Amino acid sequence: MGAASYLSNAPYVTKIAFNLFINRFGTKPFVRLSVNDYFWNFTDPLLIFGRSFAPSLVPEDNMGILNQIYKDFTDVITVYMGVESGPRNFFKITKYNGANGLQSWDNETCDSVEGSSEGVSYHQNVFKNDTVKYLRKTICRALPLYYGGDVEMYGMIGYRFNLPNNSFSRPENENEECYREPGYPLLPSGLSDVSPCYHNLPIASSFPHLMFCRAKSDTKISRPYT
Repeated sequence: MGAASYLSNAPYVTKIAFNLFINRFGTKPFVRLSVNDYFWNFTDPLLIFGRSFAPSLVPEDNMGILNQIYKDFTDVITVYMGVESGPRNFFKITKYNGANGLQSWDNETCDSVEGSSEGVSYHQNVFKNDTVKYLRKTICRALPLYYGGDVEMYGMIGYRFNLPNNSFSRPENENEECYREPGYPLLPSGLSDVSPCYHNLPIASSFPHLMFCRAKSDTKISRPYT
């Protein structure tokens, strides 16, 4: 299904060839896998052949979900350092692989990661009314964190910043939706399309166990998502 989804917008001739190879290798849309293989080693003879025969069309031969997420974490990230940048800019991202954003979304504002942090370190002189931008490559964007209360650890008082419950919610105006791959279905509020960061495979992110997701049990999605 992942391969079919990836080729959904491919030329007609490519789709015909894909169907012929499916029949040739006996590939099935549903297979029984161990949990480990589903997450880390989900492959198929068709993928292995396609990867060797046409790597531009088949960029991966291992479709394991966690393998896709964690296989490539080598990026060049430019951050502010030194006193000349000021304490409020310390360790904030200025460039991601030489660009202002992930280069995944058409909307430059949504794609931008400027001023965010990967959570390794945050700027100094943090105030309660700050908006802390938190970048997670796995969810294909930077998300805002807001002050949620004080915490005490080892006798010191700190600020806890939380991820809002509506972080994956759809905007009320659908025209303002920018975290969506063109041509893909509009997912239920609470699910966020992250396919541009994973070879356009149908993968979505949400809170654990679909918390705060508005999808009902009878919601129909024409494209299978993971």
